[in-house]
Amino acid sequence: MSLFWPFTSLALALLVWLQTIELHKSQDQATALQHKQELAWVQTKNLEARYRDAITRQDTDTKTLLAAAHADAARARTAATGLRRDLASFIEAHRHRAQAAAAAGQCAPDDTASVVLADLFSRADDAAGELAAAFDEARTRGLGCESGYEAVTGGN
Repeated sequence: MSLFWPFTSLALALLVWLQTIELHKSQDQATALQHKQELAWVQTKNLEARYRDAITRQDTDTKTLLAAAHADAARARTAATGLRRDLASFIEAHRHRAQAAAAAGQCAPDDTASVVLADLFSRADDAAGELAAAFDEARTRGLGCESGYEAVTGGN
């Protein structure tokens, strides 16, 4: 019995030493895992910031393109207004000539066809201008959305 307790003590000391080694390994693994998690968190935040910056740039570019499209539409409306004014003066001059010719007895005054056609073309031009402006805006917004998606996904 005298050898039992020393060997038991030695075995217990060996087990405690092995458990201490395993504990240190586990602590090292936990520390390494924590560093990996922190690195992944930093990488995720950096990626999020890149995405946010890319989307902000695309939004700014889209707003610039929309402003240009709106300015083009405004210039087109201004030009259309000038053309309508010229058309109205032409119709008025035609009407006066037709009335003068009718007063001279050369023909009967009939300017309704030209007035109807001018009105029809004016309305068609208005509708075409509105559609063009809407399509320009939709296209610009779509291109901005597409560019933002490509910036975030890396063009895949």
